[in-house]
Amino acid sequence: REKGVHDASIILFNDVRKDLRNTSELIHMFQLWSMNFYSDFKMTYAALSMPEIFEWYSRVALLRWNPLKNNDSYLSVASILEWNTGHSDEDQSKDHNTNTQQHWERTTSLVQSSLVKTCIIPHVEWHIEHVWDPSIIQETMNLVHVVEQLKLNVDILLSDKDWSSDSLNIYNQLNVKIIKRLQKDVSMIKIPIVQTEEQNIFSIGTMESDLIANHVIWATN
Repeated sequence: REKGVHDASIILFNDVRKDLRNTSELIHMFQLWSMNFYSDFKMTYAALSMPEIFEWYSRVALLRWNPLKNNDSYLSVASILEWNTGHSDEDQSKDHNTNTQQHWERTTSLVQSSLVKTCIIPHVEWHIEHVWDPSIIQETMNLVHVVEQLKLNVDILLSDKDWSSDSLNIYNQLNVKIIKRLQKDVSMIKIPIVQTEEQNIFSIGTMESDLIANHVIWATN
């Protein structure tokens, strides 16, 4: 189903210039602008406009990504969003200094994190509500890793007042959806906590189903 949707979405790029049908050249344009004319780049708030420009590319890329499936790229936001520059450092001007490079790296981090907020989190929420089966341990563990990554990106947004708007609220809403989904599938089982010198251990006796095991996974993360 997802492949069919993605194949159909390619048609929407038919009237787009070939060099702009993926993110490579577009990212490179912004990178050159930022590194060669940083004052203009900053004065025009170009960085803040980038998430809207790259949102469509991101949503198309997400059609190929299922947060519940085990894959090598689930911890890489750049891979998920297919954020590919396609240009080596040798392509850049020789007069770029450390500050301009750091500014661009910071911009990239903020833009990607903003796309996490606007694109990836809603995508994950949909899978939580309509696809996720808490009784499948592998799906739950994959989701745990994804949520951990999302929190790192939310923290990046919160570190900058120009980017922080609604970030924490959106992330908290994601967690509420997780809890509601668990409450739907898991009876409110009281799990006594046994305190040890090293850590808290959940003592549940005989684990009757993988569902309870997943409940413990979420309780301990």
